[in-house]
Amino acid sequence: MATQRYSQLSRTPLTENDGDLASSSAQHEDTSDYAHSQFQAGGSDNARHVLWGESYELDDRRSAISSAPLLQQNNAPTKKSSVMEPEIKEDPILDGQKRRLRPSGWKAGVRICAATAATICILNAILAIWAVANHEHVDGLSYLYTGGCKEVAKMNFWIHLGINAMSAILLSGSNYTMQVIGSPTRRDVNDAHTKRRWLDIGILSTRNLRAISWGRIALWTILGLSSVSIHLMYSTVIFSSLSANFYDYIVVTKDFLEPMHESYLDGRLTNYTSTDCIAMYGIRFVSKAFNVLLVTGDTGTSNNSVLAAGAWGYTIEDIPGTAGYEVEIPYSWICGDSWDEYPYQDRQPVCTTAVAKAAASSPTGWIVANHRISYCMVELVEEECQLNFSLSIMLIVIAFNVLKACLMILTALKINEPTLVTIGDAIASFLQEPDPTTEGLCLSNKIDFQNKKWALRTPKQWKPKKHFWFRPASVKRWLTCNILGVLALHLLVLHASLIRGRYIGFVCLGVDLLVKGMKGISIYNLKLLWELGFGAVDFESTLNVETDGLIATTLLANLPQGILAFLYLTYNSLFSCMLGAFEWNRFARFSKPLRVSAPQGKQRSTYYLQLPYTYAIPLLIMSICLHWLLSESLFLVRVNIRYGPGGSDSRVTTIGYSCIAIFCALIIGGVTMLCSIAVGFRQYDDGIPLVGSCSAAISAACHPPKEDSMVHLKAVK
Repeated sequence: MATQRYSQLSRTPLTENDGDLASSSAQHEDTSDYAHSQFQAGGSDNARHVLWGESYELDDRRSAISSAPLLQQNNAPTKKSSVMEPEIKEDPILDGQKRRLRPSGWKAGVRICAATAATICILNAILAIWAVANHEHVDGLSYLYTGGCKEVAKMNFWIHLGINAMSAILLSGSNYTMQVIGSPTRRDVNDAHTKRRWLDIGILSTRNLRAISWGRIALWTILGLSSVSIHLMYSTVIFSSLSANFYDYIVVTKDFLEPMHESYLDGRLTNYTSTDCIAMYGIRFVSKAFNVLLVTGDTGTSNNSVLAAGAWGYTIEDIPGTAGYEVEIPYSWICGDSWDEYPYQDRQPVCTTAVAKAAASSPTGWIVANHRISYCMVELVEEECQLNFSLSIMLIVIAFNVLKACLMILTALKINEPTLVTIGDAIASFLQEPDPTTEGLCLSNKIDFQNKKWALRTPKQWKPKKHFWFRPASVKRWLTCNILGVLALHLLVLHASLIRGRYIGFVCLGVDLLVKGMKGISIYNLKLLWELGFGAVDFESTLNVETDGLIATTLLANLPQGILAFLYLTYNSLFSCMLGAFEWNRFARFSKPLRVSAPQGKQRSTYYLQLPYTYAIPLLIMSICLHWLLSESLFLVRVNIRYGPGGSDSRVTTIGYSCIAIFCALIIGGVTMLCSIAVGFRQYDDGIPLVGSCSAAISAACHPPKEDSMVHLKAVK
């Protein structure tokens, strides 16, 4: 009765002509390493084409056997048989003590994530208590600081940078924990393989949700929703508001100032040159002054010292927004009567401070209401810009923060069954207990199992070739990342509720916002846009939306933050696919210990799952930058309108956008997408099938000799 013989290392079927290879283990080991070196150097053409099946049609069978892509222990040339290798002996008591003293694997990583989430939660709680206990609390807001607008803008800049850094760290920790929760156990993999389905190993995947328990599905879903919810609220916990003063401008003769001499001496009126006066009032929101007297050398008629007068104020109707809405230039009076106040409809030249200053420097001088202005007297006041803290929004953030920390702790405590979190976990499991459903399919790759090729139909020829890095990730994953990335770069989706009895739902292109904002302020120079600053509130750079309360406006302003949080998860998963395949590919060239969750023998542990720090940290930094830029691109705006010293105030809450922040977000987002595509065009080395994250393809390559039950504890190749 004929029997099938196998190579002791690769479990590759041998023919009768291969008896010289199986006669002694020592001879096999020597020739195997020699053949492998020949394979790396190039070898013969026949040696690089292996016919998989009952026999090999090769001139150099030693080369064929050694290059068969099966993960196995690395056997250096030795005179002893691999069957007689000494057994690895470990002291379980000492080993257990070391494990307890030095936590490792994904449990240690999840504990670090939980500790980080708890720390951020405590910081949020301390901030909330301090803000409410030590500051005035009006209409649900605590005023953390009231003073100069530049100081408020600077504090708001750094606070939002810190907030977005913490929210991005929370998102990264959630991604880590969700990947652990969604990782299958060996039992889950066996059940799936029995049904001719494969699962993902080493990445965040929705494919695995149909294989894991309902409890873990609930943990996974709630943790993901809490991450998006925090990003929808966190960046508007603290926001700034500015003051906009209602003022009158009056053209007067010098005689008008005689009765006001005492006011001038008391410092209530300050003498400004024409150029300085234009700079003071040639802005959208005047916060440093109220009324202004424009003094002319002209003489009035009938002894009338007041030649002309006008006023400018701010109401909710003044805020631009929908198409066709008439918007006046708030300081058009500084340019004289020749300038159109409605440039958006008539496309006339827009009045700017630069135009007014140029006119003031001309021989004709500064003309207002047909009178040449010599100088002006300004009623100065202190700025009252504010840094606001919303207790209600912070309580929502803290609630989700507590939920997130508890879910992470629950994950670390309750998931005790060994899970295949990393590629190394899967390799170790399949080497220790080979999967019978994939036996004999050692040359199968991910594409084969995607095409339902779970059984050998015809002999298969092994042709080692290099693959691009984009191959391990599916087409669907690449399309999801890039299409959503393009949409996120161009779309700021805004949904307004009832505005004057009409429901308006509209999609506003980010590029359109940028162009519209630059046209509104007549600045097409990036240097001038940069000088305006990130998150700078401008009259034209506001959206005419009216919502039912602060929370609704916050959700509208932060909707892009939620989209970006989802994009971070997808791009993290994309890079995990490529880097997981890179880790697998290195086993074809180097003898490496397995990187597992619970190391034994020569195995090694790690805190990261599949994305190395050299990729994870730059991706996290890029996420922080983009989240911060989005918070400065589209943000909550609160304008306190003052009707004069001692007069009543009113408040307007809406959504504003910053041109320079949108521009920078488009650039950095585009660079991130291009970098991911560029990484995808790197190439793996040849010599091993491309398995990606496919559990079945990994299993197919892991069928070691039955004689060596400890192969998973050693360095493999």
